[in-house]
Amino acid sequence: MKPLKYSLIVFLLCLTGLASLAGEQYRIGRLSNENGLSNNSVNCFCEDSRHRLWIGTWDGLNVYDGREFQIYRHRRNSSGSIGNNIIRQIIEQDSLTMWIVTNDCVSRRDERTGLFSNFYPGRDNNAMSGHVSYILGKTSGNEILVCAKQHGFFLYRQGVKESKFIPVVGGNPRILSMLIDDTDRIFMLTESREILCYRFVYLKGREVPMLVEESPVKTQCKVSDMSLTGNVLVINYGSIVEGLDLHTGERYGIETGLPNVGRIASREGTLYLTDRNCSKLVSYNLRTRLGETIGSLPSKTAVFSIYAGSQDILWVGTDGRGLLKIFEYASPFRTVHTVYPVRCFSKGEDGTILVGTKGEGIKLFDKRKRDVLGEITATQGLISNSVYSMRKNSRGDIFIGTEGKGINYLVRGEKSLRKLYFPADSITVKSVYSLNFSHGDSVLWAGTSGGGLIRMKLKYLRGDGYTVYDVRQYKASGVYSALGSNIIYSIVRSVDQDVLWLGTRGGGVVKFDSGKERFESIPNYSDLSKEINMDVLSMVRGTDGSLWVGTSYGLNRLMTEEGQIRYTSFPGEDDLEDSAVHGIVEDMAGNLWISTGNGITCIDGHSGRSVQYTSLNGLQNNEFSDGAYFRDNDKDIFFGGVAGFSYFNPDEMSLRDYSPQIRLAGLRINNAELNVYDRIKQNVLCLDYDEAHVSLSFCVGDFINNENCIFEYRISSISDEWISNGSNSSISLTRLPPGRYRLDVRYTNGDRVWCKSMFSLNIRMRHPWWFSGWAVIIYLMLAIFIAYVVCSIIRNRIRMSRRLLLEHVEKEQQKKMHESQLNFFENIAHEFFTPLTLIYGPAQQLLERGELDNYAKKYVLLIKNNAERMQQLLNELMAFRKADKGYTVLHAETLNLNSMLNSIIDNFMLLAGENHIQLSVRIGEMGSFNTDRNVLEKIFFNLISNAFKYTPANGYIKIYLERQADDTVQFRVRNSGKGLTEEQCAEAFNRFRIFEHTNQKHAISTGIGLNLAKELSELLGGKISVESQLNEYVEFNVVLPQLPMPEKQSEEDPRKDVTFNLPVSQDRHRKFTVLVVEDDYNIRDLLLDILSSKYTVLTANDGLEALRILQQNLPDLVLCDIVMPELDGLGLIDKIRSDERTAHLPIVSVSAKLSMEDRIEAVEHGADAYITKPFNPRHVLATIGQLLNKRTIMKEYFNSARSDVTVREGVTLHHEDERLLNDIVGFIEKNIDDDALNPTSISDFIGMGKTSLYEKLKELTGKTPGEYIRMVRLDHASKLLKTTQLTVQEVMYKSGFSSKSYFYKEFAARFGYSPKEYRKANSL
Repeated sequence: MKPLKYSLIVFLLCLTGLASLAGEQYRIGRLSNENGLSNNSVNCFCEDSRHRLWIGTWDGLNVYDGREFQIYRHRRNSSGSIGNNIIRQIIEQDSLTMWIVTNDCVSRRDERTGLFSNFYPGRDNNAMSGHVSYILGKTSGNEILVCAKQHGFFLYRQGVKESKFIPVVGGNPRILSMLIDDTDRIFMLTESREILCYRFVYLKGREVPMLVEESPVKTQCKVSDMSLTGNVLVINYGSIVEGLDLHTGERYGIETGLPNVGRIASREGTLYLTDRNCSKLVSYNLRTRLGETIGSLPSKTAVFSIYAGSQDILWVGTDGRGLLKIFEYASPFRTVHTVYPVRCFSKGEDGTILVGTKGEGIKLFDKRKRDVLGEITATQGLISNSVYSMRKNSRGDIFIGTEGKGINYLVRGEKSLRKLYFPADSITVKSVYSLNFSHGDSVLWAGTSGGGLIRMKLKYLRGDGYTVYDVRQYKASGVYSALGSNIIYSIVRSVDQDVLWLGTRGGGVVKFDSGKERFESIPNYSDLSKEINMDVLSMVRGTDGSLWVGTSYGLNRLMTEEGQIRYTSFPGEDDLEDSAVHGIVEDMAGNLWISTGNGITCIDGHSGRSVQYTSLNGLQNNEFSDGAYFRDNDKDIFFGGVAGFSYFNPDEMSLRDYSPQIRLAGLRINNAELNVYDRIKQNVLCLDYDEAHVSLSFCVGDFINNENCIFEYRISSISDEWISNGSNSSISLTRLPPGRYRLDVRYTNGDRVWCKSMFSLNIRMRHPWWFSGWAVIIYLMLAIFIAYVVCSIIRNRIRMSRRLLLEHVEKEQQKKMHESQLNFFENIAHEFFTPLTLIYGPAQQLLERGELDNYAKKYVLLIKNNAERMQQLLNELMAFRKADKGYTVLHAETLNLNSMLNSIIDNFMLLAGENHIQLSVRIGEMGSFNTDRNVLEKIFFNLISNAFKYTPANGYIKIYLERQADDTVQFRVRNSGKGLTEEQCAEAFNRFRIFEHTNQKHAISTGIGLNLAKELSELLGGKISVESQLNEYVEFNVVLPQLPMPEKQSEEDPRKDVTFNLPVSQDRHRKFTVLVVEDDYNIRDLLLDILSSKYTVLTANDGLEALRILQQNLPDLVLCDIVMPELDGLGLIDKIRSDERTAHLPIVSVSAKLSMEDRIEAVEHGADAYITKPFNPRHVLATIGQLLNKRTIMKEYFNSARSDVTVREGVTLHHEDERLLNDIVGFIEKNIDDDALNPTSISDFIGMGKTSLYEKLKELTGKTPGEYIRMVRLDHASKLLKTTQLTVQEVMYKSGFSSKSYFYKEFAARFGYSPKEYRKANSL
């Protein structure tokens, strides 16, 4: 529904024609379809217990709450809509049920559901059985009695399963109207215009309702109408009206003063009557039996019905003109309407109020007569009919500023206007919006619209009037730019006669010192958080010295505090209904009266509480004019606006103290309209968590100025502060946290007087489903379950951890035992190398002498071969340790796997024959295969050896070697035996697990063979698996890919013999001395025997003894063992290399450590050669010989002159000459971009004469100094061309060339290309 806008009509004497009536105290408001009424023809009314007015029209049912209409109409195919749109009668059964008589049915509306139920009594509840008219009544028991004309009476009975109308026995259904008193007596006006009387009773224990006829009411003549109020039956005969007291039987006449009575309405002992022509309206008090004329209705108003409602409002239903609301209202404001807006006021000597208008000149208003008695316009000498300002001086003369050029003034006691005369050469004064005096009224100040501030010095001559003899204009530019604006709406005089306060449009408040002619703009800052607006519309000085400033965006207060002028806050500053402050007046009590664009606001000077007044309170209009405010000596305050002016005495202000009820009218949740009764139970609104947006609409039961009611609310548990909602009757709540709250709403009546009652509603916001009660229970159950699971897991993990710890400890013990076994084997292997060396070395020596016979030679050779075999076995054990530690380095080569496998199997043929093992070998077409020989031999050997260990006598071993389609090699070894279980197969490659004893005599199983085979297989990038069947066989399967071959070395094999052509020297003829350091005396003696034939040999038992010998004798070479007590070989090497006397000596290391890491470590410490045990005597002799020969060659080189020269670009240079050239090149490169660089610069730099430099460079390089500089620059340019993106010209400059042609010529001469061609050739 659109908001209602009252068309209030005040029927004054000149408009209504009423004489000596109280018509001025009554107001008539009209509501029509423009305000939301469904139809302008109104048949009936009913005000319910919730103070809603139900209105029946010819097109729909309306409910009016004081602000808006709600319309109900019949809708086809809708069972919940009203039965017909023509409404004849409305009554209320109770607070939740309304009954409506339509044109062809009776409708019942349930407030809780908002739905209508339609009934057709007398027609068997059949809507199609013909037209029937109905009349409703309500018994003392709140039962609904209906008269179906021509068909009888029916009573509504509500049942559990079915509600329906039941027939009533008796009664006369041919009636025009029906009234029921509180004793269930029924008065019926029949069609024959008689009044019959019946009593409503029950027979057979409330089973059969019945109307029992009583004595009819005696009447004087035919009855026109009747009404019942209390115990008085009012009978209208047309020309006379009679009252019948039903308790006493007294009859009395009712004097209405109407020639012929038309409609009658009653309420609480008061009758309201109209004449037959509906032109007059009177009231009659049945208790005092006195009548009063209310007034006249608008002419040509046809009245269908009248209804007396609450608040002493008479509702009049018209035919085609809507409904009229007539009520007594004593407005605190007296208002005079004008055609043009009112802009200013002043007061004449005789008390006449001069009212300046914008278009009608000056109106002369007499307060005593409350009438406009005359006017002053342009025809009487007024410069312009648009009057903007008037100011009275101390003599009582009134000066008038208008839109036109010049200023009028009205001399006290005179009725004719005069014009203020200016000097001939003075400026033009026009559009004067404000006036004021200073310096004893001798100076007149005018604030203009566009002309700035104008000062006029006045001279008064009795009889001649006022003359201006000095005019000065101040405009906001140049030295007066602080004025800020040339539009001045207000001038206020300060206590200091030289100081004026100016209110400007857009320039804010300006302080003007007229003595110094200095403007001072008040800074736009304050102690407030709000922004200060600079558009000043009005100003007034308060009794406390403060300056009140009205702007287009609020009211501000200026005060002087501690010598500084600043804006300060004040109570009620935020309570203005409209921000545009057009006028300000302070009354005698210190209260501020403020005219705005939305009425007048009064702010209490002490509490700051504000009261708002609008046109609904009797103001001329809600919009007021700038500068139109005035207070006369009689305390009356005047405000002018767009439709006239209103004035009042603040001490006589009185407002209605009517306290209406408030009700919850509507509920919207998430923007969906919901039924209040469905959602609110026992005054509690329960909201789900997702119902975040709630809007509650309230209605105040005040039919007078309802739109003026204001609301405040608060929500307990959130804040106790009241939140102002203004005149908005809807309160929105958003995102309330889960919890319980109480919403309190307080309100005012239509005159904005706060009511004592308050609305309260309890609100319960439920928790989200994930925090509801059942959810919390589930969470607790889950928490308990999780805790149980966690505890179980923890217990299991503790158990598992203990078990794993025990297994880990057991494995660690096994690992330690295994490590100890391996360490034992490794140490034994190292120990074996020493005796092995003593076996291998002497055997080799004997074989080389050639003095042995064949028999001895055979066995010495056997000894040598077995020593080599033992060395191989020891190397395999060491290889396992290396594989275990990850030190194995692969060396791929191309192999013939057939030959390799056959050579390995040959070692086991004797063993197979001894144990009667059937050995079969199947080798497919292999070809060449790239892999590491040593690693593959160890895999084959370990798997075959493992098969022989566990194959029983008379068993079999099958060996397969095949080439796969994906170029891999598959090697399988199957042997008969006990076999392995699945668990044993999973642990077959565990180095710490030995499943059974071997079948070979004197064989020891360490459990490392299979583990070594697995690690070596994975090292080659392959995989190994085991398959077994208990008591039948075990088969190991290895699949290996080829290894990539390393790139071929271009250098010759270092192992090849090298022939040295050494120059003959004296050292060749002397015998070298070799120091042998070995802790094992057998090895030491062996080395002594090998070397003594060619060298002088010194021996030492360990490193410390060797150091002592080095202090006494300096050998030519040191041969030392690595592993020695006291000071080992590496430590000895470090000592020798750190001593200047011995650092040059060649050192040969001898050790049983075979790994490459050990060799690298010895070289890093300073060894020149590394020989492994067991060693070949020839290897030892060759190594020592080569080292000594190299030493001799180096000595001869450094002792000769050849060591002092070098070769550079084909020229042999001495070291001093090379250093000289390097210095010269460095100097040239440092100054390469200096085109002034010349030979003189170089000679100065190196301290050599020019001639000497020339000769030296010519000798060394074959070039002159200039040519040499050019060569270096060209080389630098070629480098830049190849390595940078610089342009050729940039390269030329950076290389020290300034001539492009010269650069190109010399560059092509040196490189055979131009610079661009050179860059292109070197970029490919």
